[in-house]
Amino acid sequence: LENIAQDHFNDFVKDADKQIQKASNTYPIGFNYLTPIVYLDVDNEKGIKLSLRHLINPKARRSITMLIWEDILDEFQNEKEITFTFPTYRIKSEK
Repeated sequence: LENIAQDHFNDFVKDADKQIQKASNTYPIGFNYLTPIVYLDVDNEKGIKLSLRHLINPKARRSITMLIWEDILDEFQNEKEITFTFPTYRIKSEK
């Protein structure tokens, strides 16, 4: 996932870093890490949750998000050991 994020955001991160360096001469800005990062969370009921934190140009958000999801789903499709599951609910009607 981090490789996918790097592919999509590498140029944007370089540009954002230059802009932040320039602005930090005037304003107290404290960004240490601009590169995308994947966070992992384990939920006993729902399984494993992966979250991607990244910077993005607001005007490109929708299209970039779609491209990232397509790449992520393609990568997971190649992994035979990984399956997607969703919470299931059963409702019983008593008559």
